[in-house]
This record gives sequence, C-alpha cells and structure tokens, in this order.
Amino acid sequence: MVKLSDEYKLVDGMEALVDAYPSMLQCKSLVVKGPVHFAAGVALKGDVEFLNKGDEPVTVIAGEYVDTKLNLTAPVPASV
Repeated sequence: MVKLSDEYKLVDGMEALVDAYPSMLQCKSLVVKGPVHFAAGVALKGDVEFLNKGDEPVTVIAGEYVDTKLNLTAPVPASV
C-alpha cells in the first residue's frame, strides 16, 4: 500500500519532489504526509511513514529506512 498526500496528486508535483524514486522492493507500506523530497539512494523496507507538517519540502537523505515513522517537521523554537 502506498498513501501519498495532495502534493503528489499530479505527476508534475511528484517529479518536483524527488531526485530519484526510492527503492521499495521490500517495502510493505509507505505513507507520505506533506511535502517530502527524496534524495537519490533512499531504500524503504517494511512499513515506513514520513510526516512533514510544514509548507516547505524536507529532504529524506540517502539511507535505508526500515519499519519506521519519521516526523520531519522542524521543531518550533521556544520564545525567549
């Protein structure tokens, strides 16, 4: 199962957010919420979820992501 947010509805939107499509040969499910940019060399295995609540794309760097949920949203700095 692959579930993508609205940023990926059209092919143009998807192509703008990826350098290369991640390897999903061993991926059981993928959920992407918000604008996420995939760098070349990303491999997904098992159940993987990426969340970005911001408006700007956040890059998933090259590496292997196995059975994980990652919140890529930048933390809001505390007021001083």
